[in-house]
Amino acid sequence: MNQIADIRHVLDILKNKFYIIVICISLCIATIDGATYMLVKPTYKASTEVLIEQSQGNENQRVQDDQTSTQLLNTYLVIIKSASITESVSQNLTFEITPKQVSSSLTVENASGSKIISIIAKADSPQKATEIVNKTTEELKTKAPTILKNSSVVVLEKAKSENNLTPVSPNFKTTTVLGFFAGIFTGVFMIYLSQLLNARIRRKEDIEELSQYPFLGKVSQVK
Repeated sequence: MNQIADIRHVLDILKNKFYIIVICISLCIATIDGATYMLVKPTYKASTEVLIEQSQGNENQRVQDDQTSTQLLNTYLVIIKSASITESVSQNLTFEITPKQVSSSLTVENASGSKIISIIAKADSPQKATEIVNKTTEELKTKAPTILKNSSVVVLEKAKSENNLTPVSPNFKTTTVLGFFAGIFTGVFMIYLSQLLNARIRRKEDIEELSQYPFLGKVSQVK
């Protein structure tokens, strides 16, 4: 019974002080989202896909091509971020960026069993991300036949900046959820701390705990 009474007492306290939790949630969400907005620069992403093709030869050559397609794709994954491509890309962009920065902004992916490579670029504006990824595919298409014989690159679709206007980071949904749970924790902690520091006697259980004697009854106030 004492445990049930204690649980009810805790729930009553939380119910009466619930406004503190609401205020803490609002403040934490506003603080975290505001700090993220002011301190974290938005990052935009643009992507395109290219198809890697091999020149057709005789039957033996086709069998060999099938056996080496995986090695060819893996080689292209490395070439796309290599200096031979990124140096040309950095020189042909309308904004200043080093080849190393071009390489670090690129992500190259290949779905298993597919000859299609996804090229993804991230930058601080959708225009820059789009320009990086499109210039990279152009350089790859131009230099691929000279780097790897009997192979070519087909650009399936060019990236467009109007399709990439939403930043991929920061993610305000994540920061809002983080602020929500931080607010709950802060609110509950503040309520607990206020109860811990409050020395007033409010319940008969408080009298029993302090005096070590059972509570027998109370005298009504006489006016």
